[in-house]
Order: sequence, then C-alpha cells, then structure tokens
Amino acid sequence: MIAKITGIQKFTKKLNDTSKLVKSNVILEALGQKLLNTMQDKYFPGARSEEGKWKPNAPSTIAWKGSSLPLTGKSSDLRNRLQYEVVADPRGPLLKIGSPMKYAEYHQQTWEGHTYATPDNIPRRPFFPTKRKIEKEWIKIATNFLKKIDR
Repeated sequence: MIAKITGIQKFTKKLNDTSKLVKSNVILEALGQKLLNTMQDKYFPGARSEEGKWKPNAPSTIAWKGSSLPLTGKSSDLRNRLQYEVVADPRGPLLKIGSPMKYAEYHQQTWEGHTYATPDNIPRRPFFPTKRKIEKEWIKIATNFLKKIDR
C-alpha cells in the first residue's frame, strides 16, 4: 500500500514564502514605522507614554520656549527627528530606532536611579514604547504578514 500525501507543495511554498519574509526587512520596516508613528502621533501630543503622564514644564521653561507641552521645543526637533533604520547584523536584520538629538537620552533614562534624568533636574519623560508594547506590536505585525501568506 502506498499513501499519497497531497498539499505538500502548497505547504512547502508557504514555508519558503515565510522564510523569505522573515529574512527580508519588511516586517522590521513595518514595526519601525508603527513605533515611530506611535511616538510622534500619540505620545508627544498627549504628553505621555505607557509609563504615564510626563512631568509638566517648569515655569522658566514655559517662558523660554513659549509652550507648556513637554518635549515640544521651539523647533520640535526631538519629535520630528525620530528615525528608524533596519541594518544588517550577523544574527539577522536589526531594527534601530532613536533620535540624533543629544538631549533625547536625558528624557528617556534616569540619572543614577533618581526620578530626574540629569543632575540639573530635567525630569525623565520616556517617549520610547515599553518592551511590552514593542513585543505586542511585533506579534500583531508578524501575524498579519503570516495571514497574508496563508491566503
């Protein structure tokens, strides 16, 4: 008796398509754009991130820049210059996302465990999505791409 297995070619094609998709940068490009949009269109206008509402600007800062909204300076450079790129890495493509603005790191990180980002009391105002948010978006985007292959 010989068993005939059908559909293996279709399965193999889907497997190859999935492999090509993962090796290409398309999923990481989609994730980079989604995270960038989240930061620019949600966090900055709302003056908050997943970690909570940002501390308000000091009266002296409001007088200097003419706005009470945190992290939106006279030029909005921090918001406008957020960028991402997918780069080659020996382990596979890598998503890099950030801002070239020097003061970006002051708002994102804390200074030696304090609630302030710098020794001169600039408050921490994290604008990057949390690891949990990134993982959630990654799963959503990858699932959508895999659904397209499955059709």
